[in-house]
Amino acid sequence: LWVLTLTVLADFVVGIFKAKRIGDGIDNAKLRRGGLKSLLYIVFLLVAGTADATTTRFIEVSSWSLPKIPILTSFLLYFTYTELSSVTRNIEEMGFNVPPLLKSFVGRAKQRVEDEIEKIGPTEEEKKDE
Repeated sequence: LWVLTLTVLADFVVGIFKAKRIGDGIDNAKLRRGGLKSLLYIVFLLVAGTADATTTRFIEVSSWSLPKIPILTSFLLYFTYTELSSVTRNIEEMGFNVPPLLKSFVGRAKQRVEDEIEKIGPTEEEKKDE
């Protein structure tokens, strides 16, 4: 949770520096969008944490053999890598070089999280059967 908080703050600070550097200016609409995004992150994390705790408890008390799906962790990782992607993109748009290794790491990590989240839902075959 701390890492996500730091990446959200970093995205905010880098976004302000970018706006000043390229002369784009800082307007209320952009600040509202950023605040709304942060608020939605909190809501999603609360819902994901509740779902995580509920499914964990259900699995513990039921006789069913269900896999544990790390809902909260998935959301945390996805949001963190989304924010890191935004930070690296903003740094590049300001004219600074982002080390290729860092860009590659962030891109691959975000893709891995997206792939893992995709595995949670029904397969293409299961979707066709519905």
